[in-house]
Amino acid sequence: MTQLFGPEMKPWETSNDGRLAPSSYAATAVFGLTELAVETLHQRGEDLSPLRVGRLVKILARVTIRVQVELGSGGGWESSLNARLRGALRTALLVTNYDPTDQDTEQASLDDWEEALYVLVTSIGKTAAWLYSLTPTQLEAK
Repeated sequence: MTQLFGPEMKPWETSNDGRLAPSSYAATAVFGLTELAVETLHQRGEDLSPLRVGRLVKILARVTIRVQVELGSGGGWESSLNARLRGALRTALLVTNYDPTDQDTEQASLDDWEEALYVLVTSIGKTAAWLYSLTPTQLEAK
């Protein structure tokens, strides 16, 4: 059987053989997104089959990486921005409704939902950067 995971390494290191180092920041990212997909499906009473989990985790990954690239951090799983955006994604999932019966087809509904998640996560990221840029005087202004 092929080993899926590489050796234990420092969190910022990646293995040279393409296997995921379990102690890496990248492992934290991809495990976290997979766990988030399972939690999201469970909360909505949906099937937890590998197919459903895989389909949802790809959506969550696309949203995270798209926003990360747009905001200028590249697309690496190990980046700190990726971690912040995964937190923003968790918030977006809590406030963005998904109901596949809202549309004529489930795929159309999923596409709309993915776009809504993307817009909200992007907005959270941009708002965080804007807030950071404010001076104390600007923060005091109402």
